[in-house]
Amino acid sequence: MPIPLPFFSSSEIEKYAFICLGNIDRADDAFGILVGEKLKEEYPENVFSELDNDLSVFLFDLIENKQVQHVFLIDAVDFHGKPGEIIVKDDFDTKITQISTHTIPYEQIKNIIEVKGKKFHLIGAQVKDLSFLGEVSTEILDAVEKVVEFFFND
Repeated sequence: MPIPLPFFSSSEIEKYAFICLGNIDRADDAFGILVGEKLKEEYPENVFSELDNDLSVFLFDLIENKQVQHVFLIDAVDFHGKPGEIIVKDDFDTKITQISTHTIPYEQIKNIIEVKGKKFHLIGAQVKDLSFLGEVSTEILDAVEKVVEFFFND
């Protein structure tokens, strides 16, 4: 399944930032963290991961960066889809439930980003299991590969 973001071009990577959220101790909630770790291999300066720093520090730096035009928030979500199904949205609706343990709500992150004239994009994967210290499901591992492949192959 291709991700419908035709504007992305890695040759213009300075225009993009990735906020990769999640909790590696909660099974499928590791989705954003796993995507972030792989994206860092190619785009280390453009990726925020909760493993690295506090989100509020990164958000401040991000909104002041005049080169960045598009911000991708990548996280595990619940939208009542099939486990591992990927959703790409520029906005939220009541069908998307934020499940990560970070403290800043998606809507507030989106507002902070858009107030500076940047475009916001959510890439979420439907969770299967959120067991504490559980294993990441095969479906989520496949979703990680699909998202990473998209950003590495433009």
